[in-house]
Amino acid sequence: QRPSPVAHDWALRLGAKPEEANVFSQLSGEQIWDYLGALVARSDLLRFQTWILGDVVRLIAPSYLPVNHKDIHKGVYKKKAWRFDAIQVPRGDELLSGSKTEHIPLDHYLSHFKCSDESPQTVFITTRDRKAVMKEITTLGQKNGRGQYKIGCNTFRFRFYLPVTHPPTDTSCAARYSRTVTDISRFLIFSNVRSLVGDVDSGWGRLVRTFRLKLTSGEKYDGDKSPVSLTSTKVVPGPMPPARVPGL
Repeated sequence: QRPSPVAHDWALRLGAKPEEANVFSQLSGEQIWDYLGALVARSDLLRFQTWILGDVVRLIAPSYLPVNHKDIHKGVYKKKAWRFDAIQVPRGDELLSGSKTEHIPLDHYLSHFKCSDESPQTVFITTRDRKAVMKEITTLGQKNGRGQYKIGCNTFRFRFYLPVTHPPTDTSCAARYSRTVTDISRFLIFSNVRSLVGDVDSGWGRLVRTFRLKLTSGEKYDGDKSPVSLTSTKVVPGPMPPARVPGL
């Protein structure tokens, strides 16, 4: 395919290096969207208002996650991943196989974590059924006096989904704002964590996927290898997602 001067110019506007703009100008189809997403994620174009980030910090703080509040204020773009991991367990967590519906157990999610010397390993879990997940955790490992669980070759410290103070039936402005701040908080966590295990093909997950993309290509691109990659992201299927826009 002949390089596109327009695409080359757009890439430079998004902060691409000249060699990256050359690669972008040669792409086609879904690769364009993924490469564009990686450039946008790196460009730090997406910024939140100061008061919104302040509310995000106040929401994340009680979760006792190992993240510096100054890093949260930096927004989406990350030079370094936050030093903890995350699991997304959607409601009705199941895998559709033909006409049979099978529950995906928590140990399937945890199996994606390799043996680590870090002890404990902090894992943030988002779920609408905390009691059910906690029940699974207690059956998988033994709790020590510091609230940590030895499961397989790792010792985990689990932190759970940020609270929503307003029920879904509350349609007031305050309630909507509260739910939006909660979603933004989860989005920032999922975008910045060291590794993520979950569904990135629906809802906020699509945006998370975009901001976990990174460029992998050098100056030359031969078309055999994808020019982008997902940063330490394992996709665990939940209910079958709807068709998505390429790259999002």
